[in-house]
Amino acid sequence: PQDDMKAEGRPVELGGGRLLPEFEEGLLGKAIGEDIEIRVAYDDENPNADLRGKRALFKVKITDLRQKVLPELDDEFAKDLGEYETLAELRDATKAKLTEAAENKAKSSLREQVIEKLVEKNPVPVPPSLIEQQEQAMKRELAFLAQIAGPGFDFGESGEMRERAEKKVRAALLMGELARRENLNVEP
Repeated sequence: PQDDMKAEGRPVELGGGRLLPEFEEGLLGKAIGEDIEIRVAYDDENPNADLRGKRALFKVKITDLRQKVLPELDDEFAKDLGEYETLAELRDATKAKLTEAAENKAKSSLREQVIEKLVEKNPVPVPPSLIEQQEQAMKRELAFLAQIAGPGFDFGESGEMRERAEKKVRAALLMGELARRENLNVEP
């Protein structure tokens, strides 16, 4: 057995989609105190390269069973959240937040499409040093995200990053030039 795959007292949620299907199926219908052996096969697409194409045997003992109980959706539930007096207020506020998020996403997508077309239609020479600076900034940001995400974080292809960095620099130069020509100022 591999020590890094051992876990004691670890809660496991069935039906959450986080477990291998064979593992989850091996637990279904079992009782507290039962010793179970579950065999799983990792596919060639597994994010953990060490597990790709391998088989494993898990020895499991069920020590406790719990069921999630969802609260009733009523005025008391809304009051427990602290900001609302009724379920209707909570629903209205949730609907407003979701609508605002969808609108912001649509605006952001449109803005990205416009900038992409501008960059495509207006080829601007870009100093390699600016591309290099942008690429390094993007790599630092990805490294930070990788620390948060943990093992298996995909950095993507190096060439893709350089291409994205160049597009960002071109877009920034074009937007700066447009702002200058149209005498646009950004104020806080």
